[in-house]
Amino acid sequence: MLSYRALTQSVSSPGHTHTLSIQASESERAETCWSFLQYHAIVEHALGVLCAVLRTDLGNHVTVENFYKNLCTKECLRCGGFGGFVFLPSFTRCCFDCLQKASDFRMMSFSAAKKRLGKSLQQYQSSIPILHTLPGIYSVEESSRKRRIRPVPEEQVTRKLLQIQGLSAEDSPTHPIVKEVIPNTSRFMAATAMPWLDVGRCSVQYGVSCKGCQVAIEKNVSIDFEARDWVFSKDGFLEHYQSCTEARELWKASCGGTIPFDEPELTKRGGCMNDRNDDNP
Repeated sequence: MLSYRALTQSVSSPGHTHTLSIQASESERAETCWSFLQYHAIVEHALGVLCAVLRTDLGNHVTVENFYKNLCTKECLRCGGFGGFVFLPSFTRCCFDCLQKASDFRMMSFSAAKKRLGKSLQQYQSSIPILHTLPGIYSVEESSRKRRIRPVPEEQVTRKLLQIQGLSAEDSPTHPIVKEVIPNTSRFMAATAMPWLDVGRCSVQYGVSCKGCQVAIEKNVSIDFEARDWVFSKDGFLEHYQSCTEARELWKASCGGTIPFDEPELTKRGGCMNDRNDDNP
């Protein structure tokens, strides 16, 4: 489990069983205490993410140190915008737009990866994380997935193939070595929402979206679905608010958020357009 193995690995050298005994050096004890503090912050602010890591069988690929580092990181690694999500196989913070489009987050089927590598994929589990997906509803299309599958991140498979062939990333062909990928929904099955721990302000932000952008779409004033789906930090939303007419009108209609107002149907339903029932988790 991540709660034990990653914490142990973060304070131990290979082949060395670390203990919290009095014989441990002062630096070792300090490092152990710091790791426990990091773990405490993870459990307090990102328990859902931790559960997702463990339930998808990725605990061996995520250390406490890397988890905490990403928890305290605000920006998407790809574009620099607010990253409200984390791509679990590489534990990379990302935004919704990059999660949908960036090549870094493509997934491929277990069988295709095994075929490309030519050997048992389990042999490479230390360097290629194998995701064990969870049943649920994914993507903006609200696709239902009831069966657990084992997709693999294409980027790591490609990297391993280059290593086997003795090539560097610069030597790789223009087109991906791995061409067999599975539907885009797999990207969302490999990601989860990730809060941002703002250490400087001692606060946690989960990200906010703009209801005004949804109003603009419903009024046929705009067809900018990307703006509607964007997740902002609080500061980022205040900047967006200055240029969003519909958001300012909603603020005025609610008397500064003090009275109920007629908000978009999508936001009334918590961002879900399809009805949920017991057969649709």
